[in-house]
Amino acid sequence: DGTKVMTFRIPPNYNNASDWGEGLKAKIDGLRDQAEKESIPLMGFYGVGNHGGGPTKENLCTLDTLIDEDDSIGYSSVGRYFSQIITAEGLPIVEGDLQFHAIGCYSAYSMIKRLNNSAEHLLMRTEKMISVLSAIVEPEKGSYKIMKESWKKVLVNQFHDSLGGCSIPEAYDKVIQSYGWAMESADTLASLSLQKLASTVRTFQSGTTLLVWNPHPWKVTECIDINTVPTSIVNETGDDVVFEIVPTNSIGNEYTHAARVCVQAPPLGYAAYQLNDTQSRLASEQLRSLQYVRTTTNVIEAGTFSCEIDQETGAIVSLRNVINGKEYLGPKGIRPYVVDDDSDTWSHALCSYRGKRTPMQLKSFQMVSSGPVSTEYEVTYQGEHSLVVLRLKLYQQLDYLDLSTRVLWHEHQKLLQLVIDTPFGDEEINWKTEIPYGAIARPKNGNEYPVQRWSWIGRKDGVGLLVINDGVYSASAEEGALRLTLLRSPIFAHHEPAHPRPDLYPRYMEQGEHQFLFRLIPQGGERSGTNDFGRAALQFNQRQQVLLESIHGGELPLSSSYCELEGDASLIISTIKRSEADDGWVIRVFESSGQEARGILHLRWLGISKKIVQKPFALQTYFVSDTSKSILECNLLEHPSREIGVYDVY
Repeated sequence: DGTKVMTFRIPPNYNNASDWGEGLKAKIDGLRDQAEKESIPLMGFYGVGNHGGGPTKENLCTLDTLIDEDDSIGYSSVGRYFSQIITAEGLPIVEGDLQFHAIGCYSAYSMIKRLNNSAEHLLMRTEKMISVLSAIVEPEKGSYKIMKESWKKVLVNQFHDSLGGCSIPEAYDKVIQSYGWAMESADTLASLSLQKLASTVRTFQSGTTLLVWNPHPWKVTECIDINTVPTSIVNETGDDVVFEIVPTNSIGNEYTHAARVCVQAPPLGYAAYQLNDTQSRLASEQLRSLQYVRTTTNVIEAGTFSCEIDQETGAIVSLRNVINGKEYLGPKGIRPYVVDDDSDTWSHALCSYRGKRTPMQLKSFQMVSSGPVSTEYEVTYQGEHSLVVLRLKLYQQLDYLDLSTRVLWHEHQKLLQLVIDTPFGDEEINWKTEIPYGAIARPKNGNEYPVQRWSWIGRKDGVGLLVINDGVYSASAEEGALRLTLLRSPIFAHHEPAHPRPDLYPRYMEQGEHQFLFRLIPQGGERSGTNDFGRAALQFNQRQQVLLESIHGGELPLSSSYCELEGDASLIISTIKRSEADDGWVIRVFESSGQEARGILHLRWLGISKKIVQKPFALQTYFVSDTSKSILECNLLEHPSREIGVYDVY
């Protein structure tokens, strides 16, 4: 929309390790010369250590001497600098990404990146839940303080060497503990809140009640696995719900199978389903009926789509809409590749990975289960020292393909990419990725770029493939294919030009087992996908929460909604939480598609609604006071700017 933000890049770099004596003097002299050359004032930063710190007495003495000698140098502040420079003319305008550098940081130490993604979404999901349920059940004592401390644990790990995967291995013991503390705290609060809610619901008066919590302010239908086996499932209106029996990871006498069912829940609320005659184990005749024979077919079919597995290579060479015949995969299909990578941990001086690319070879493929809800296959690939086990799931009612990728990795100085080839020519193809609170078009030149929760690759007319991930931050596109870099195995904290000692065995990254989840949503054509990319990515990363409840009475009905964002699907609520001052509620809404959007924000737990209009990619924060029903627009620091109109619909 033409918005500009004034920024400043610290010269000559962020590292102040040489800010001592003559080193600091030389730095200031260089900044002064640069300012004169560019005819614009510059900021100079000083302090102790790598990545900043307080000044030393020697720093201050050196600066005092320089200021006495030259009146163009003086102590200042960031605020004062920007207030002076705001009217300057001829400032350079930068569009697109800043500081394309150190591409290895986008993928190094994949477990930390997936922990970061999981923690962010778990905390956001829990905040929304305990906020809207506060009018129904009493929050756990200290809930908001616990959430605040949990966010601090997560945010301190987003310091760039930690999240970037470039620290020494000993540092990651603490990082993993911090993520674990935050996630366990949030998950405990969410579980207790759901249990309190369930205790006030008048359950079904026979069987077991399944309570499904939807963390999103729009209606959601998802497929879930319930770790019990019923004879029937019924919704609140008494209609039978189709389900199927699927194997679990348990190998024993009990809980070896689960019920897979598609459930629907109202916006930011719950729904209930009745499970009849649940059991923890299958009868012998049931078990025999579920013994899947080794399949010879390489075609997977369910609902709107079919997939085909190449019987020679194991590549998933087709994802086809069976209604209109549209094909969404190219001839090379979906396949894991091992790429030689002798770069350091940061991949300094690289823009792309051009090492030898070796496709992993098919080891086996097998049907896992097939029924009225889904069809699931497992494909195993063999590398030189590693395995990739790919689970594919197609659904009868849901128009997407879910991929679960389990990696057993034992390679050194190599990386693993999941390559998704499309049928679209490279010239006609577009590649867009999510960035924080927005999206950006990326060059299709093979360079590695940071991505967030989704990538879209397809034609200019909108036919394409939306690929959602659960914490894979690195990707490239070239020759009509999307390449997702899952993990890399350089030496820990290796920074060129240094070399490891030849007489010691170095410690390589990413050794062992890993798991990555993806969802592929075809776009364009009858019953193909959705245009609300942001919502689809949130649904994938913030799953429904379920609870099995016994029979009891209660005041609440079998379903209810506490918050809804009605209107354009590109409107998303990212946050509902207590204000930092603990005097009201903060609701954060953003527009995710780059187009103006309109909607109505129904805050049902507060009994108020509001019409909203969001500019393209706009992020807006609202504040609702505890003492009134007024809604104020705020900045990100929760400082109110103006009151806006609301209407009471309850």
